[in-house]
Amino acid sequence: MIYRHRGILSVFFGAVCFSFAGVLIKMIDWPAVPSYGGRSFFTFFAILGYMVLSGHRIYLSPKIILGAVIFSVMNNTITMSTLLTTAGNAIMLQFTMPLFIILFTWMIFRKRPGRLEVLCSIGVFIGMICFFLDQLSGDSFLGNIMGIVSGICCALVYMMKQLPGFDYDNSLLWSCVLSFLIGIPYYGSVNWSFQNIFFIFIAGFFQTGAGFILMSFGLDLVSPIAAALTSTIEPILTPFWTLIFLGEFLSPFAMVGAVIVLATSLIYNISAGRKQPAADADTGHI
Repeated sequence: MIYRHRGILSVFFGAVCFSFAGVLIKMIDWPAVPSYGGRSFFTFFAILGYMVLSGHRIYLSPKIILGAVIFSVMNNTITMSTLLTTAGNAIMLQFTMPLFIILFTWMIFRKRPGRLEVLCSIGVFIGMICFFLDQLSGDSFLGNIMGIVSGICCALVYMMKQLPGFDYDNSLLWSCVLSFLIGIPYYGSVNWSFQNIFFIFIAGFFQTGAGFILMSFGLDLVSPIAAALTSTIEPILTPFWTLIFLGEFLSPFAMVGAVIVLATSLIYNISAGRKQPAADADTGHI
């Protein structure tokens, strides 16, 4: 029982760390690719330290490289989405991941969705439409697309610890290297002010690095569904922080979409959590 509580708390505080991403991304006066690449430099050392201290073997394999690509795309697209639209839009669209978890579970594990899964998918799809109703062109439209791409990758990340041959921590570590290398062509043309460097360090080492460490630790102690349910604190806090620190509001249609997506995500995660095998309770999972 104590391990379950530690896992839930770890995921919770990891999600709180992630919720500051919107504010910090907008505080950095860099384009998306070098912004995340620069943060990845510091995230790398945070994850490396965690893996060394925990005795986690560092290695490469084709599946780890694939996982690193998924992590890199997820984080780069959420950064692009946050810069192109509101942070609230970006994180809510990333939390359309239940739709893609259902889809990938069907495709990978050949598990056909039940009635509730179909209804949840419809709910998430309706929520996505709401985000696009008043943003049919320009940067906001592209930002919404990037948010959905990030949601697709986020679904794969949550499933990664269940897929044979994948290694969450190594994939994350090497994704930092990949993202930093992708940003190299841009570093010479960005503004290296003290403010930018300071926020890149805070976002990379603490907000992203500590967030992923807490999430990885928590995922070892609780089921992915329990982690996903606990993580719903992130889309609640993200627009709150950006409202407090940046004065950024969600549009009326986006607010409706946010309520639909968040409610659907909660319903799906609670339902899936109830379906977890009873054996999970005996192994410290919920």
